[in-house]
Amino acid sequence: MGQSLSAMRRAARFVQHQEYLEMQLPFILGDWRYVVPGLGSDTGRTGKALSRPLASVNAAYDKTVDGRGDGIAVISYGTTSAHTTTYLTEPLDWAKYNITMIGIAAGGYGGRARISNTAADLAYLIDFQGQNNRVININMSNYGSGAAALGSLKVSGARNRFDYVNAVGAGHITPGAVAHAAGGSLGAHDLNLAASECHFNHCIFGTRSVLRAEANANIVLSAQMGQNFFEDCYTFLYTNTATQGAIAIHAANVLGGWVIFKDCTFTAWYQGVNPSVHTSMVIGAVPDNCGILLQNPAMIGWASYETGADKVFVTNGAGLATGGLGIKTA
Repeated sequence: MGQSLSAMRRAARFVQHQEYLEMQLPFILGDWRYVVPGLGSDTGRTGKALSRPLASVNAAYDKTVDGRGDGIAVISYGTTSAHTTTYLTEPLDWAKYNITMIGIAAGGYGGRARISNTAADLAYLIDFQGQNNRVININMSNYGSGAAALGSLKVSGARNRFDYVNAVGAGHITPGAVAHAAGGSLGAHDLNLAASECHFNHCIFGTRSVLRAEANANIVLSAQMGQNFFEDCYTFLYTNTATQGAIAIHAANVLGGWVIFKDCTFTAWYQGVNPSVHTSMVIGAVPDNCGILLQNPAMIGWASYETGADKVFVTNGAGLATGGLGIKTA
């Protein structure tokens, strides 16, 4: 009888915790699925009860219904990677619409409601192919050691939103040495953006702990797009090549509309040199149409926004590697 009462009390506490948690989560029309790394199980569970969570984002995604407005809550509760990170063995092609995913953790730079990988050669972790999805307070880090493990977050579906997301691609020196080639390899990168009308708010791209030894970029604009918006976002680079960029335009026909960065900060640290002096913050092809608009940017580590082409337009100055302000207008 005593053991039965104890189990009932534990179940009641979980119900109370779940009710309280759901009051703090964003409103959705569908069901929440709970993922708790190191504690959950993907066998014989729906993930709807906090007392019986799932172990992986893959399983939670499989149980959501396309377009219904379901949600996935990734809960970080421990002090080790096993208890704060859900691991992928292959890329997750997120083809569904109207799904919300949120991490329950402190967040910020390197936040530990994290999605990572055990395979060495994942080209990316998640490709958001569907539309009208929202991701909040999630860390996505690709630490694969293979040369193909170049990226982390890929967005090929329109009208998706990302808040407080930290994306790290090429989290190993081997893929970090793969260069971007306009029209060819994407090179090492943190975000591969191939869709229109997406919004990135308070997101962080890159890391200062892994060397990138070739000319690549945090953000690659890889397919025709328009009207993408970045607000109060940050990029971090640790390099030993002067031709490293923060943004790469992959082909001349990529920009079918403006890509706008408002109040964003771009930083690069050249190995052994401080401040660093890279050549151009924006690298790659010259666009046929539109361009990149920087509103109130902050930049350190580059001598200029671009070299020799009208693809970057700036509303005010940003600090340059060599000191002072750089201003370029249409």
